[in-house]
Amino acid sequence: MIYETPLLTLDGNLVGMLQVGAYTEREESLFSFLRSILIFAGLFSIAAAFSLGMLVSRKALRPIGRVTEAAEQIQSGSELGLRIPRETPNDEIGRLTDTLNGMLPRLEVAYNHLEESNTAQRRFVSDASHELRTPLTTIRGNVDLLEKIWTLPPEGSEGHAAHKLPEAERKTMSLEAISDIADEARRMSRLVNDLLSLARADAGYAMEMNTLSLRPLAEEAARRASFLPRHAEWIVARSKRSTAFG
Repeated sequence: MIYETPLLTLDGNLVGMLQVGAYTEREESLFSFLRSILIFAGLFSIAAAFSLGMLVSRKALRPIGRVTEAAEQIQSGSELGLRIPRETPNDEIGRLTDTLNGMLPRLEVAYNHLEESNTAQRRFVSDASHELRTPLTTIRGNVDLLEKIWTLPPEGSEGHAAHKLPEAERKTMSLEAISDIADEARRMSRLVNDLLSLARADAGYAMEMNTLSLRPLAEEAARRASFLPRHAEWIVARSKRSTAFG
């Protein structure tokens, strides 16, 4: 390291130069070492501050992440009984967690009630389609019978004798078929009312139980089953006691 300065007289004339030299390699090495230390210390401080900030932010946002996960599971309908654990003090996130935990039980009850209603509705539709199939089949069979009766030529008209039908028998069979159609229509009305009663029972309503005899029901069912397209022999057996509760 060299330091120089001009030498001037009192009137300002330059008379020479003064130079002073010193060996400063050690100092420069020390300054270079200090500069490296400061650079590495600065980089380390930045990395440490970044890592600490990420750690603090993750810890601060962890409750929000759990709230989000719980909301996603609740949205899918798989974890309606899930509750969000509270790990924060009484701040905004803590109050939000308490609010959601207070809302989830009511949401679970409403969802379960909706599921029960949908199940009861599907059961009602299935029962209605099953129970109404028999009277509709009977009505269709009687309509076909009426069509055949009134397409045959009456007795006394021209045509093959084997295909003629006496007028009295035609009238009797027609009235019986019409009566069966009316009975089946009334039965369909009763079935609809019974199905509505079953739907109310599924909803929690109490049903009144009465004693009834099974024999008239069995005889009527056997008589109406004879009009079905299937061929079978229907026998109503006698018993000493045939009652049921319904």
